Amino acid sequence: GWLSDRLGLVGIEPVKLDIITETALDKRMPVDAFKAFGVKLAKRGREKRSVCRVDVYNEAGEVHSHFDLWPQSKGKLKHKTPDCENPSGLFFPGRLPQPGEAWIAVEGVKHAAALVGLGFNAFGYCGSRLNEKYGPLFSGVDITVVPDLDLTGLMGAEHTAANLFGIASSVSVGRLPGSVKDSGGDDVRDILKRPDGETLVRKTIDDAEPWKPNPDLEHHDDRPEVLVSMNEAMVTDRVVSHLGTLGWKTKW
Repeated sequence: GWLSDRLGLVGIEPVKLDIITETALDKRMPVDAFKAFGVKLAKRGREKRSVCRVDVYNEAGEVHSHFDLWPQSKGKLKHKTPDCENPSGLFFPGRLPQPGEAWIAVEGVKHAAALVGLGFNAFGYCGSRLNEKYGPLFSGVDITVVPDLDLTGLMGAEHTAANLFGIASSVSVGRLPGSVKDSGGDDVRDILKRPDGETLVRKTIDDAEPWKPNPDLEHHDDRPEVLVSMNEAMVTDRVVSHLGTLGWKTKW
């Protein structure tokens, strides 16, 4: 058009990004960090949609499934098949954690890739919590769980921490800055969008508090008390902690 003529851009074809780069930019992940999670080009479904196919690990630490992601989508797991009835699992950046290492646990591959881009060891789990069957993969590892700022995420972090407690060398939970929402709360990548986002995320991890089961909640006859104050964030965190710990032995 007129602007192209004025700028002398006539005849210059726009640069077309590959699907992996396009998806990484759309989801605010460093491209190389995203690729570390075993990303491959693939086609999904009858419509043969171009997708980024991410490796998904089972409780044995083996790639057994995949997760497809593309721009403007939340992504989808592999369809169930006779040889893979449960395609859910964990996302690792090409290797498993080793004893003595420190790892960050988050919801999904997108947040994990964002943290790997900052130089952290990070893994993601499907959904809001890590199932207890994956616990042995983290023997001797220092884990920091960083949940999304909503009730599902905070309760999921309690279950995740409980399922790692006594197996991991240490388990801590970090709280991102901001208010807790019923759903759709801020996550790692939301915080990273802020001008001081990286500093805030690093502070969240540095300030993470050690998690331990509350012995007062192991007896169902005991009713925990929370002192209600004007500090909404603290009250919410305490309630979620009590609810999560109350069911920490439940299998999910």
